[in-house]
Parts: sequence; structure tokens; C-alpha cells
Amino acid sequence: MSDSKNLPTLTSTNFTSWKIKVQGYFMQHGLYKYLTSPNKPASPAKLEDYEDKQIHVTGILYQCMGKTNHQQFIIKANQEDPHAIWKAISGYYESNSIQNQSIFYQDFLALTYK
Repeated sequence: MSDSKNLPTLTSTNFTSWKIKVQGYFMQHGLYKYLTSPNKPASPAKLEDYEDKQIHVTGILYQCMGKTNHQQFIIKANQEDPHAIWKAISGYYESNSIQNQSIFYQDFLALTYK
């Protein structure tokens, strides 16, 4: 799984397997910290490399999150922040709140059968 094109696209039904594969991909490529930590390096020399990798990670997330999730989770404030995007996606799909369960159930009821 060395190519990000092999990552699955996130849907309302595959979050758990999507998360495992995406986390594994970023771990394998030494980029996982960009999903889990919002802390930027203090050194100006390291900051440029950090920002380049941050944009790289964001681009990979864009490719595997799908159009619907992109429209739902990407806003101007987080469009180049993979940690904020990851937190928003995880918070939505992992939430155990009654409201989120209701949203998921409504999405399920809206499914069309072929």
C-alpha cells in the first residue's frame, strides 16, 4: 500500500476500515504525526519542511475522503490543516452521541435500494 491512489474513499459505511488503512499509510510513510498533533516546530528551518509535509498530508486526505465528506468537513479555517480535518472526520464518524446516531440512522433510512 505504498501508493495513496490505493486508499479507499470514505463513505458513510466504511469509516472503521478506511481509518485503519489511512492511518497505516501515514504511519508507513512517517506522516502520522501530522494527523495527530497540531504543534508546529519552533525552528524556522524546520517550519518550511513541516508546512510542505502538512500540505502533502492534506492532499492525500482530500483524495481519499470523497466529494460529500470534502463538502461537509473542509472549511476555509482547516483547508490546509490535516490535524483539524482528521479531528472533524473522526469526531463525526466515531461520536457515540444520540445526535450522531440519529444522523447516521436517517442516512440509513434515506438509502435507495436497487
